[in-house]
Amino acid sequence: MTKGENKTKQILIRVSPSKKEEWEEATIENDDNPYTSLAGAIRAAMQSTFFSEKDDEGEEGRVQAEVDMEPLSEKMDMVLNRIDSLERRVDEQSTKVSYDVATTAKTLNDYLYVIESESELPPISEASGADDYMQRAKQLGTASAWAEAIDDADEVEVRQALKFLSKEKEHVHSTETNGFTRYYKVPQE
Repeated sequence: MTKGENKTKQILIRVSPSKKEEWEEATIENDDNPYTSLAGAIRAAMQSTFFSEKDDEGEEGRVQAEVDMEPLSEKMDMVLNRIDSLERRVDEQSTKVSYDVATTAKTLNDYLYVIESESELPPISEASGADDYMQRAKQLGTASAWAEAIDDADEVEVRQALKFLSKEKEHVHSTETNGFTRYYKVPQE
């Protein structure tokens, strides 16, 4: 080794007195700081900012951290259990709705107005005047009229049941009259 090969160089950095004091306090007050001096902290900051550490094979080093995965795993299990619970509740509701709609559809199929063609439907103004809810529902043929006529029927449920009938039963038809969807049956052959 020749003289001066292992010699270090000094670098002067100009900062305001308040900034120097702030940096020194941060170095001293931080217990996690492995650097015992301001110079050591500045050297480390330069190294990590502008140069990457190389391992024995010349590859860039990676920071490895140990993370306790237990709390994350517990939270993930809680979330998955909650999702399972919600899926079961949705399935139960779907089954209930399907059963209610099917029951309502059966009732409606028994009571829908039977006519040869849609031209035989009475005008809405005339049908609206019927005193009996069931007669009014038959003549109007709308979901809201049927919801009023059938005990414990929800209008959404009735609408779903009527749509189901018009798709599944060839003898059940629907038509639009003045913005209202009206349902009726034609005689089965």
